[in-house]
Amino acid sequence: MIVVDDVPMSEDYDINMLNPYDVQQLDVLKGASATAIYGSRAAGGVIMITTKGGGRNKKPIINYGYSFKRSQLVSKIRTLSTDEFKLLLLEAARNEALAQGYDNISESSDYQRYTSPGFFGEENTNWMNELMQDANSQQHNVSIQGASTNSSYNGSFSYADDQGMIKSLYNKRYTFSAGFNTDINKKLRAIVGVNGSFARKNENQRGMDVAIEGRPDSKVYNEDGTYYHQTYNYGGTTNMARNPLAEILGTKNLQNSNNLTLSTSLEWRPINGLTLTGRYSYQTYNYDTDYYASSDTYEGSDNFRYTFQGYGRRTHYKSNEQEVEARANYSTVIKRDHSLTAMLAATFNDEGSENYWIAMDNYGDDNVQNGIWQGTEMYERYPKYGKFVGQCHAFIPGPHGIQIPQPLHPHSKHPYRWFVEILPPPNTVGALSRLLPLHGLSATKSSSKKTFLGSVSSS
Repeated sequence: MIVVDDVPMSEDYDINMLNPYDVQQLDVLKGASATAIYGSRAAGGVIMITTKGGGRNKKPIINYGYSFKRSQLVSKIRTLSTDEFKLLLLEAARNEALAQGYDNISESSDYQRYTSPGFFGEENTNWMNELMQDANSQQHNVSIQGASTNSSYNGSFSYADDQGMIKSLYNKRYTFSAGFNTDINKKLRAIVGVNGSFARKNENQRGMDVAIEGRPDSKVYNEDGTYYHQTYNYGGTTNMARNPLAEILGTKNLQNSNNLTLSTSLEWRPINGLTLTGRYSYQTYNYDTDYYASSDTYEGSDNFRYTFQGYGRRTHYKSNEQEVEARANYSTVIKRDHSLTAMLAATFNDEGSENYWIAMDNYGDDNVQNGIWQGTEMYERYPKYGKFVGQCHAFIPGPHGIQIPQPLHPHSKHPYRWFVEILPPPNTVGALSRLLPLHGLSATKSSSKKTFLGSVSSS
């Protein structure tokens, strides 16, 4: 579980979206201390991240940072020449024919295929040189901090652009954050914060696979500048080989994601040692993937059968979550060697998500959609739950420096705990139908869930 500035992040939160220049402190909670505060969500531990901000009486400080790096291969990747490719392929066909018991290797199907007219080309192409590139990466960071006697503010913005060493691959990311806190009076403080990110990248997992399969005897382009595909006839059918560069540049897997977190809280200290906090937070996350294989690719041409031209698929996912928390913290020192710390908190959480995908084919010119092939049902999930958490621990030293175990200690090696979870009967599941262009998709809404949780540990 990840918590940023006391706000528990949703399951969809990607820590890579956080600007590392904004981080001031990172702590890790585990065991009873984590579950006592955040319940079963923190069973695997909690990463507590505190961003920069706070303080008083600081002059405005503006920071700017820029970084640049360039990646390139330190040595060329050795690939087969055309002569080596032909020799090894024919030798493999010969060995396979002899292993299958052929007296005349020309009778084997592999040998007949490799010696069919047009199977081998006369080019000598190094596909690694065609597919690879020197990759540049750069990052800009700008931030501002300042504070007066009663308030402080901070803001930051960053931009990162990373190119891949395989052509057409890239990753661009924008992050921003802003915060403000003010002392309304000596006992009351208000805090407001917002942070978010936007990312766009093209990720093509087929890159190195098609490069390894690339035939050195096949050229890259036709004379008119279109992609060339080695073509030959065998068994009464026309066969075509993949063009690695067409597969790389003709396949797009554009991923767009963004997340936004808003939080506001009030802290009230009515008496010494007691802090009452009320907090509200809202998070939203969107992830869309636009995948397209052009008619020059193996997939986008229906395995070069050209029953359709171009294949596209759009995937959508969206989630949102809001949480209200009320917390009381009390800490005091009794005499000189005695201390008492207690915490009581209650939260209510409301979250929802939706997702669908639609696939299309037969694009008129690799850019214009003219048909929908298939789709999935819309799925929506909106559970709601609440929980009640309590924690208290004390430390009282015994005589001769021996610690006397006291009840309600959260770090006990042998804790006594209680756990109560109440699940009301689920609501009736309802279905919501939505009509999308040329295809009807349905939506389902899940039942609500309320959970009440408490824990006490003792040594």
